[in-house]
Order: sequence, then C-alpha cells, then structure tokens
Amino acid sequence: MAFTKDEIDDAKRFLLQNVLRVREGNTWVEYGSAAALRRSIADAEREMIDSGKPQGTRFAHVSSGYHNDGY
Repeated sequence: MAFTKDEIDDAKRFLLQNVLRVREGNTWVEYGSAAALRRSIADAEREMIDSGKPQGTRFAHVSSGYHNDGY
C-alpha cells in the first residue's frame, strides 16, 4: 500500500500526541504501542523513497518436490 506524505505527517503528529487509535472513515486503526507506530512510519517512509533495493532479510526455501536422500 502506498502512503502519501500527508498520511505520514499525520501519523507523526499522532505519535507526538501519543494517540494510538485513529479513525479514518469507517475504519479504526489501533497500534499496540508507540514503537509499533514508529515502525509503521519508518516502513511508509522507506516505501515512499522506493529505492529499489530490498529492505530487511528474507529467507526462501525452494523445492522441486522430490526428496533425494541417497537411495
């Protein structure tokens, strides 16, 4: 989901006001803690930058569906 600069600025304002429950239209968003809201803001800002580089660590397991254990 892409976030706008205004949405990120609003989230920062909520964080500064220690507001963790926000209503947008008919939807309520509630963050468990200020740390969770900070992480969401950081994720949104990183997404907005769209550097094209992968962020974080991801593990993948690929299998052909066959198991070769030497028999």
